Amino acid sequence: MIKFKKALTTGITLLATTMLVACGSSSSSSSSSSTDSSKNDAAKSSLKFKTATKKGNTMGGTLNVAEINDTPFTALWLPEIQTSAIDADIMRWSYEPLFKTDEHFNFVDGGPADIKLDNKAKTATITLNPKLKWSDGEKVVAKDIEYPYEMVANKDTITERYNDQYENIEGVKEYHEGKAKTISGITYPNGENGDSVVLHFKEMKPGMDVSGNGWFWENAEPYHYLKDVAFKDLKSSKKNNTNPVFYGPYKVDNIVSGQSVTFVPNKYYYQGTPHLKKVTVSIVSPATLAQQIKAHKYDLIDVKSSVWDNVKNTKGYDFLGVKPLEYSYMAFRVGKFDKDKGTIVQDPNAKMGNEKLRQAMAYAMNVDQVVEKFSHGLGYRDTTLVPTGFGEFHDSKAKGFPYNPTKAKKLLDEAGYKMGKDGYRTDPKGKKLVITLSAMSGKPEQQSIMDNYIQKWKDVGLHVKLMNGKLTEFNSFYDNLTKDAKGFDIFMAAWSLSTEPSNAATMWSANQPMNYGRFNSAKNNQLIKDVQSEKSITDHDYFVNAMIKWQDNMNKEAYIIPIDRAYKVTALNSKVENYSQKLADQQNATMNYYKIGISK
Repeated sequence: MIKFKKALTTGITLLATTMLVACGSSSSSSSSSSTDSSKNDAAKSSLKFKTATKKGNTMGGTLNVAEINDTPFTALWLPEIQTSAIDADIMRWSYEPLFKTDEHFNFVDGGPADIKLDNKAKTATITLNPKLKWSDGEKVVAKDIEYPYEMVANKDTITERYNDQYENIEGVKEYHEGKAKTISGITYPNGENGDSVVLHFKEMKPGMDVSGNGWFWENAEPYHYLKDVAFKDLKSSKKNNTNPVFYGPYKVDNIVSGQSVTFVPNKYYYQGTPHLKKVTVSIVSPATLAQQIKAHKYDLIDVKSSVWDNVKNTKGYDFLGVKPLEYSYMAFRVGKFDKDKGTIVQDPNAKMGNEKLRQAMAYAMNVDQVVEKFSHGLGYRDTTLVPTGFGEFHDSKAKGFPYNPTKAKKLLDEAGYKMGKDGYRTDPKGKKLVITLSAMSGKPEQQSIMDNYIQKWKDVGLHVKLMNGKLTEFNSFYDNLTKDAKGFDIFMAAWSLSTEPSNAATMWSANQPMNYGRFNSAKNNQLIKDVQSEKSITDHDYFVNAMIKWQDNMNKEAYIIPIDRAYKVTALNSKVENYSQKLADQQNATMNYYKIGISK
């Protein structure tokens, strides 16, 4: 399970710009509560996009790829310590997951490794492809499958990846706490240099046969290459940020710090010779996006909603579109993460601790109007934290928080937030109430979107201001979240989800470091237990219903507010061959990247 901070780049996530990013607003058309998801569903269903480019077998050529961001990349290439979608997106040309999946994201044989689950024995046996080698020529071995668990679970590693889901593997908790030097629940039938590993679980969990389930890691790391790097030094090591080793189709050839990465074919790649001679990925400012597309400078470039109308008829490009497993959200900070206890400690006196205050802020936001104005037909207001791509697990009856200032005012009145002579409300104790918002920079319209929401909150009597009076740069934004920095009460961000449905819920558990809202709700905890229960494994209807109940409660407690979602649109040079934007293909994308070519 790898979830990334998103910078809100496309459509619905117009508010910021990366995977877990501050969301900017959108715009809707109505100023009443009648503007609900039914209108947006009709609008979005009318959009039709190609999902793949032409087929071909051309060898050679250079592919120039644009990575849209207004700040340099951080160069954290190892997934175990990585949190930025930008870094992950760049390294997709070298990185490849261990397991292949079908169109429903279920594991199938034929990838770098095969996995076999045994519910009775409570094990998962992973067997490596005999052709698999690292880009330095060394063979991938069993120890390489185990080592990521040490990297994530060791207390010296600076990472947000560790959570108690991994403690379902025997011995992980003891290793994490320093009570054991090895992880007892990971064994090697043929030795550390062999071809297989067995994971021993305390319990089997729902979705274990689906990629992104979060109960085990889905990649390997080169132990022979990294073993001399102390866990505490992984982030700063050259073996991470300047010369990483992967087993994917391409290897890193050159890095221009923060600006570009050039890849060349990995001659040891297990599936054969990659088609391209070179791939160069460069950071491109959102402000120049339309100009870059019209100039045909790049062969592959994501299209933000703000420029869609301006570029959609550009000749020489195929525009591929898909509704990704992503969403933008607003969160209320009500606690801190206790690293020693491995859990969130919620502050009973938190400024944003009042449920009706949180609901009121959500109803005061004219998201539909913002989406209509800025997404150019690509976005729509969101209603739950489970994307429609999860099918029956998505609560199609949920209405979310349609714009309703009258309801917002009523909720605030009921909660005791009284209006003062200055036009702003005081808290229930009669004290001045000022709410500070942290929102990310990254789009030209972002400031306008935030100004709009601040005005809408003012209309219902809430005094909201931007942190430090301005938008926050991406890296600083997430640094503030991970360190539980002071100075703001709410924030807007976005998530890119893994492909197993229950993770949409478990990512908001009390022991999840990436639950940046820092809420610890007894009701939420119980509903997540139901989602993860043994009954959810044996009774599919129960599993689906547990997910629906969880979504309903999240909207009720309103610690996390779904804002919007959008199509991900990518412009591809019409000469590009064998590139697919389908969700199922994207899951196996890097396993197919060696086929991508560019005709002459």
